[in-house]
Amino acid sequence: TSDGVLIAGGAPFPATFEAIQANVLTPSCALSFCHGAAMSANMDLREGAAYRNIVGVSSVEVPTLHRIEPFDPDHSCLICKLEACPEIVGQQMPLIGGPLGPEVIAVIREWVLLGAPEFPGIAVEPTSWGQVKSHYR
Repeated sequence: TSDGVLIAGGAPFPATFEAIQANVLTPSCALSFCHGAAMSANMDLREGAAYRNIVGVSSVEVPTLHRIEPFDPDHSCLICKLEACPEIVGQQMPLIGGPLGPEVIAVIREWVLLGAPEFPGIAVEPTSWGQVKSHYR
């Protein structure tokens, strides 16, 4: 793409937080009665608030897991909710509009594997995550 972000074979949009916000969180999750103004599960997924509400933040339903664990989609509660893992607490998300397609979930998993950066072009090594997080918070 023109911003230097590669779209892997057939991905519907780039594996960036901005693209995930625009294509998934805003239209499917940040609805006023869900993770918008109602802040279901104490999670605000509206633009400008979503990143700080999911990355490195403990899940309300499963406090031993972060909603998004950078570099580790298999231990990210949000991924589990999207994929309807057997150990899921509550219902598969999103509730409105039905489950996301596997190609969309694959993009979100890829973003998490890349370290869940807030901005494209910022690569983070797993051992430096704490330093980056403290710098931007």
